[in-house]
Amino acid sequence: MAVKLQLYIYLFLIYGLLSFFPASTPRSFMGLLVEETFEGESYFKGAKLQAATSYGFRVADQPVYKGAKSGRFELRDTDAQASGGTRAEFLFPEETKVREGFYTFAAYFPSKSFKKDSSMDHINQWHQGKGSGSPALMLITEDDQFIMFLKGKEQKHQRYVLGRVRKDMWHTFAIHIVHSSGNDGLVEVWLNEDKVLSYIGPTMYSGFGYPRWKVGIYKDDWNHSRTTDTDRRVYFIDNVRLISLDPGSSETN
Repeated sequence: MAVKLQLYIYLFLIYGLLSFFPASTPRSFMGLLVEETFEGESYFKGAKLQAATSYGFRVADQPVYKGAKSGRFELRDTDAQASGGTRAEFLFPEETKVREGFYTFAAYFPSKSFKKDSSMDHINQWHQGKGSGSPALMLITEDDQFIMFLKGKEQKHQRYVLGRVRKDMWHTFAIHIVHSSGNDGLVEVWLNEDKVLSYIGPTMYSGFGYPRWKVGIYKDDWNHSRTTDTDRRVYFIDNVRLISLDPGSSETN
């Protein structure tokens, strides 16, 4: 219990401290692998944009969480598919794969362009690559709820409701993950500084390497020209960070 409490304190100290550092913070600082505040000249360096449109991603002046800019994702049900699906997402590079990581970001959902939908929107995915199928771990929205979605080839999917999607305000996420196909896997989620999930168990598929993080919007219910309760999704993201707590490897688990 004492060790776990120390870890919580350590994570919050990292999260709090990093919010004050500029975009020029060295990547070696505290295992910082990804930092994007949208204040520089280029965005998500090294990440691959998977989008079929010019409006899929752009930098915005409003709203912002901190600083002067934020990232804006937009997806429409008429969009062509990109990378095999209806999406506007960034896929982070291979060198950002870790066994244990701390993922943080702020997200804003406008009431006019992110209306309630009974179909899920994938806003974070941890994807193990070609052949692994649908990710074992995803953060989604559905019916104006944030849900952590976990599933594996040997287990039924599990859904954990984290809280309500409140429109026209910023939400902060801090997600601590130990990526493992065994019972030593871990997912802890803080939403707006409240701890809303503590899960122990498999967090990835066996036989594949550690996952790559994806941020943006993916809506598989819009694949093949289908539609749902809505036809347009827009949301904003800011202060995106990935801190490695185990700078080891991308070896197969």
